[in-house]
Amino acid sequence: MSSQELVNSAPDVQPPPAQAVEKDRVAGKPKLNVVVREATEADLEDIIRIFWSSFSVIFPFNLTEPPSSRPSESIRLSRAIHRQKAVLANPKYLTLVAEIEIETEAQSENGNQEKKEKKKYKEVVGWAGYLRPEGCKDPHPWIVDDDEYERGTEEDREAWEGVERKYFNGLWKGWDEYRWGILPDVEHWLLAPLCVKPSAQGQGVGSALLQYVSNIVDKDNESNPNNPVPIYLDASKAGQPVYLKAGYEYFPPGPEGKGTGREFPGMIRWGKVPVEKRRV
Repeated sequence: MSSQELVNSAPDVQPPPAQAVEKDRVAGKPKLNVVVREATEADLEDIIRIFWSSFSVIFPFNLTEPPSSRPSESIRLSRAIHRQKAVLANPKYLTLVAEIEIETEAQSENGNQEKKEKKKYKEVVGWAGYLRPEGCKDPHPWIVDDDEYERGTEEDREAWEGVERKYFNGLWKGWDEYRWGILPDVEHWLLAPLCVKPSAQGQGVGSALLQYVSNIVDKDNESNPNNPVPIYLDASKAGQPVYLKAGYEYFPPGPEGKGTGREFPGMIRWGKVPVEKRRV
């Protein structure tokens, strides 16, 4: 069965968009002071938990990880972290996290009831995965085909227990094939996915994760004006205003410049690249 047939085999479930939603700025919630940095293995638990919570409505977890074969939460988490370690180590895939600093008051360690000590800690509130141009023709790093699965260690294979791997792969392959079809000869960055913790949505976290790589790409394009590269993503309906504000355009534009009617339309960002230099 082809990857597209796998996608079509569940007509009531759409393939996942390449990013979760950052809602419009919530009234009364201030913009968060976000620091974006490259992820480390210490961030993987946060990365998994944020993916699960922010994609709970738009990703078919009940089909990729059927409840009937799903292990305990702790085992499910440890297996997901193991799978993500290989993704994190992939030099063609840039994993970013957005974190904020939180200050709290706690009782003094000497037991003084009146004295409060201020303590600061950092919390990861979002993350994004970007496939670099040199990997744009590779399958999405979350895909593990049969050959790679068989070459893996016993621990690698165990990490896929409870996951319908072929269905999971089919979802991501469908998105890869669509993107390759509309950008067959153009190197590009791919954003997939972008996730913001639900409690932090609408406060600038997604925008910060977008801007981080936009700055990198704009600088590279300025130094290499004859071979500029865009950033591509597949946008959910609620996320589209955020991407439009960040300089993305619908691609293909469609008859009215608002996409082709696809549920999760492609969007592309060229930044400051002149129209005549854009290769699509």
